[in-house]
Amino acid sequence: MLIDTSYFVGELNIPNKDKDAVSGLLDLFIDKYEKRFLEELLGYELYMAFVAGLGAATPSDEWINLRDGVEYTDLSSRTRFYPGLISAVSGNVGLDVSPIANYVYYWYIRNNHSQTAAMGEVKSQNENAVFHSPALKMTRAWNEMSAWVCELKDYLDSNKSLYPQWEKQDAWKMLKGFRPINEFNI
Repeated sequence: MLIDTSYFVGELNIPNKDKDAVSGLLDLFIDKYEKRFLEELLGYELYMAFVAGLGAATPSDEWINLRDGVEYTDLSSRTRFYPGLISAVSGNVGLDVSPIANYVYYWYIRNNHSQTAAMGEVKSQNENAVFHSPALKMTRAWNEMSAWVCELKDYLDSNKSLYPQWEKQDAWKMLKGFRPINEFNI
């Protein structure tokens, strides 16, 4: 896994993630949705090469750069920075960000917006609580991830010689699957 529960702070805060029940559920979501995100993003062949490359005793630069970010020259000869699939904000430990975390957060919050009970789906609320929709936070997390996906596509398109498997990925279909959303999901 590239991310862990430490990524769920700040805007992606998951309350009580230090409690066993919450951290266990969050770990399940990370296991499921990190793999799904990377396969849909990179395509199966590049995903498998990425996993194998990072699993090597000494990973080569192309896999480290894909994971951690790198400065590169785009197809228009402009110098750009690709932030990577995991990135530390200004080098601060504990302030890690990742489009993977945004993707996992979206699905985790979507799943936990209601709870399954014997009578169906319910939203628990104590007498003093006021219910608010999580749609704005989910939308913000998704759209931040979507912008990151576009940056990754630019990086991969500009470095096809390093990532020949990228040629087999239907990049436009991938972008459509990660397109920005609004709080009404339309």
